[in-house]
Amino acid sequence: MLRSPAASKRWAIQRVVESILFYLAVGIGLFLSIFPVFWLILTSFRPMVDIFRFRPQWIPQTLNLDNYAAVFRSIALGDYLRNTLVVSLSVTIVCLLIGSLAGYALARFRFRGSNLTQSIFLVARMLPYITALVPLFLIVAALRLLDTYFALIAIHVAFKLPITIWLMQAYISTIPIELEEAAKLDGCSVFQVLTRITGPLIVPGFAGAGIIAFLFTWNDLLIALVIATTRRTQPMAVGLTNFFLEHGIDWGPMSAAAVIMLLPALAFAFFAQRYLIQGLTAGGMKG
Repeated sequence: MLRSPAASKRWAIQRVVESILFYLAVGIGLFLSIFPVFWLILTSFRPMVDIFRFRPQWIPQTLNLDNYAAVFRSIALGDYLRNTLVVSLSVTIVCLLIGSLAGYALARFRFRGSNLTQSIFLVARMLPYITALVPLFLIVAALRLLDTYFALIAIHVAFKLPITIWLMQAYISTIPIELEEAAKLDGCSVFQVLTRITGPLIVPGFAGAGIIAFLFTWNDLLIALVIATTRRTQPMAVGLTNFFLEHGIDWGPMSAAAVIMLLPALAFAFFAQRYLIQGLTAGGMKG
């Protein structure tokens, strides 16, 4: 169907306007996402007098490292980071191991109550942490597991596992079952099908679910405040509360500690993202 010159011109103008609006929306979204991190980093290098200045300087004239020195003097940074890393990695590993197997079972097998099970996982994911913290505290205290890694990891797994199962089940469902059936006809066992056929294809979903489980655990504060009662198991998110003083908030050192806390999470996300991209590429080539 041929368009008239006027219609073609209107169509071209419409496409240009749509492109401009699209990139404008993307730019605003990026700005709203990146600016808080940018401001946090700048604040970590500012002296206290510049932080409370009425007209703040966008770019500090000098890089002041006093806030970072204050962090190492005032809190046990190594202990907090170690606790956060131990809990986050443990939760991620357990969630991926259980979540991938449960997701595969829900995606490939139909049994009595399978739809109900999926609905329960979805409802459990929607349950706010704060509604269950008091009963969890009473249970953990009765079992004498307060201030232990086991209690922190178990509770985090209970809250992160439903979303992991849901993500893995949704991703595995997109993989054609004919690939697995063809492998079984060629003599592969169920274990060989999982490790040689399905396993490499679910790397993107595996990486995505791992990033979510790790970051949600790394940034969590509520569970740690209730279960981790001493510095022996408290994560970095609780360590940041040490900068809430009687006379106010010590913004400089707290910003520096937040930047230090941010770096390992960014490193993990970058590392997992590489596997996510590799998995997408490999899946496309095999398809």
